[in-house]
This record gives sequence, structure tokens and C-alpha cells, in this order.
Amino acid sequence: MIGVVGGGIAGLAAAHRLQERGHEVQVFEAGEDLGGLAATYPTAGDRIEKFYHHLSKSEETIVELAEDLGIEDAIEWQVGKNAYYIDGVVHPMDTAWQILAYPHLSFYDKFRLGMLVLGVDVRGGVPSGGTYEDFTDFEDVPIEDFLLEHTSRGVFENFFLPLLRAKFGDRWREVSAAWLLARVRFRGERDLTEGEILGYLEG
Repeated sequence: MIGVVGGGIAGLAAAHRLQERGHEVQVFEAGEDLGGLAATYPTAGDRIEKFYHHLSKSEETIVELAEDLGIEDAIEWQVGKNAYYIDGVVHPMDTAWQILAYPHLSFYDKFRLGMLVLGVDVRGGVPSGGTYEDFTDFEDVPIEDFLLEHTSRGVFENFFLPLLRAKFGDRWREVSAAWLLARVRFRGERDLTEGEILGYLEG
């Protein structure tokens, strides 16, 4: 008997693979429901996800798992929509052009943000690539310190801080720069004219 701790997608996938190889498996989950971040709860209509969660085209492992399970057709790919609502005005933030038009960042802020998204380190005035390739280099770097050094105060306060507070609440200071860099790389997959292509599993 092999025990798998955690009934999220990773735990369930591990149990599935182990069973495929002939092992007897038991999954241990502390919560009432399986699914982890992909878990849902019932409403008067459709089931609603407990946490904001989606797939990207680059997540080949989980897409392949869906194919193995015969549910690949249940993944619906849509163009994601994101925006900031400030002082009664909605500012779409899905494409590079919309971010360039965002009035709460200066031209310099937008330049520093763009360089970070492209993976170019411009500290010291000399552009260099490769600084952000290994996320483990930044696991112990607080996200605020990283953003103030690698972008600008305007980018930190007017672009990232609202996102961090919305996602992590009062614990946003505990987030490492490694998490941010992983998200920036993922966001870098977006279509420059349409935005991000995101996958959602029906049901």
C-alpha cells in the first residue's frame, strides 16, 4: 500500500500513475472535498470553483493527463479578461497595448515592467539576459524588495501591490520573488493582440 498525502490535482495524478503501474494506493485528504485548487462548491445553478484556477497551453503534463483520462474535450480554452477598476474607471490589462495605455504608470514604469516581463535585467543601465532564468536564486528574496530593485516604486505600488493584496491579503509580504517570476513567465505566454489563452475544465 502506498499512501498519497493530499487530494489535489497533483496528489490524484500521482495516485492514478501509481495505480497504472499496479500499486495499491490510498489518498489522504484533510479537507471535505478532493480537487485542491480545482475543487468546486454547489450553487443553485452551476458548480463554482473555490479558488481562481485555470490551465495554460504550456502545461503539457496536465493536458496529457486529461487526454489519458479521455476528458480532453472537456477543457474549454478561452481568452482571459483582466482589468483594474480605479476611481470609477475600468482599465483593461490583457494586452501589451492596454498596459501601455494604463494611465497610473509613467513611461519609465512601463519600460521597467516591460523589461522584467521580457526577462531583461536593466539595473545599472546595462541590459543583460539570464538574471531571472533560475527561480531558485530568488526563493528567499521578499517580493517587495525584488520589485523595488528590479522595476520601480511606481510599478510596485500601482501595478503589483493591488494584485498581491487581492490574492494574498495581509500575508502578501511573505511571498517570494520566485513566485512572481514564475507568474511573469507564465503571463509572458499571452498573445500580444488578444491576451492570455486559459483553459477551464467543464463540470
